[in-house]
Amino acid sequence: MKKSKGYILMCIGLGLAGLGLLEFNISRKLVKTGIKTEARVVDIVEYNDGNNSASGVHRNDIEYKLVYEYTDRSGSPVRFKSKYRSKFHSREKIGDTVKIIYHPNNITQRIDSFWDLYFDPIVSWAMGLIACIFGSRIIRRFKYDT
Repeated sequence: MKKSKGYILMCIGLGLAGLGLLEFNISRKLVKTGIKTEARVVDIVEYNDGNNSASGVHRNDIEYKLVYEYTDRSGSPVRFKSKYRSKFHSREKIGDTVKIIYHPNNITQRIDSFWDLYFDPIVSWAMGLIACIFGSRIIRRFKYDT
């Protein structure tokens, strides 16, 4: 029974590592073939996922997400939201510009920064590697107990 948990953990780890590599390849391809331009911050959206009390929303339950707008090569304006939400206001304010990379078909847009391009793949790959290590240790431990 315990050995099967090791196999399950290894499968989850391999899935996470594979997802991380896939996301890394998407970012790498976007950097190579994407179109670089500037986007302007046009809005800051508030999210409240917390519990509402009788007196209203708790201030620390509010998270913020930036909305960017850029003009693609055809001249059409395109809006997209940042990937991450934060409990703190960003350094960027409405009207500020940031460098972005977007897919020619407007499928994917990313801020041209290490954080936005590679943070998710690195974390996913690392978590997958850790799960694989723990899963293999469980399997090896119970291999000799039987």
